[in-house]
Amino acid sequence: MTTIKFSELRNLENDGLVFYGLLDELEEFKEIINNEINKSECGTGNFEDKFDGIYELKVPNGRRDIVLSFKKNSTIKIGKLAIWRLSLNGLASWISDYVENRANDFIN
Repeated sequence: MTTIKFSELRNLENDGLVFYGLLDELEEFKEIINNEINKSECGTGNFEDKFDGIYELKVPNGRRDIVLSFKKNSTIKIGKLAIWRLSLNGLASWISDYVENRANDFIN
């Protein structure tokens, strides 16, 4: 997994999701997220059908956030995914919202 800086998030070609404070192993996380998205009928196929990038973002307070950039022609149904994301009770954000709302977390 590639580490990304907060300032680089604006340069990602596609929006996506940011998951806060991930402790799981990456492969386990990818499998869980893919299964949940498919089970919720927000997408189909494997992880690579949905996302083209996965990045680790280290927050200065020690938290580890995971950024998933959508694949350009992904199998994700954004409307359904929006509802699913809200059901996570604040554990995930759109990348675009994260950039706007979390900038203060990265000020030293």
